Amino acid sequence: RDFVPTGRMAVLDQERCLYDLKTMARLRLRAQDSLGIQVVVESALGLGVFAGDSIGIGDLVRRLSAQAIKEVLEQERFRSIKLVVCSLPIFPKHENYSHFSRAFGDERHPYTGCTPVVLADQDMHAIALEASQAGFAVGELNPADSHGVFGEYWQNLGPGTEEKLALTTCGLL
Repeated sequence: RDFVPTGRMAVLDQERCLYDLKTMARLRLRAQDSLGIQVVVESALGLGVFAGDSIGIGDLVRRLSAQAIKEVLEQERFRSIKLVVCSLPIFPKHENYSHFSRAFGDERHPYTGCTPVVLADQDMHAIALEASQAGFAVGELNPADSHGVFGEYWQNLGPGTEEKLALTTCGLL
């Protein structure tokens, strides 16, 4: 949405992008863990209108986003977090869910993290509400668009949400 097509294919620094996605995922998860969140409802990074479809890098950004979440969850151990639910935005068929399904379900490189992960389609609010009603402290954080509750417990109804990823990350800092 924020990209202007020029007719030339964009070149993405994949190593830098993966590093940044991992840094932001680790920051979000650590922040929620320090708040005592037990169930993280995560919508991940770079899956929507900011992925870069219009300049030819959308699929690559989505793949790197899935890889980043997987790698961070494999490297980190959390005190409070008991479950991560990836509530993935649905756009065209075989987009977000398929990238995460491949990343976490790869038989050659299976997920080895200590924290259980559930991949679910869409409705992060319904998932957070169910977990909250079941008695869990729930964190609902959608880092990239205006439908998530910015860095707050779901029950707090949060302050306003931020549209841009950078502002969300800075807010958590």
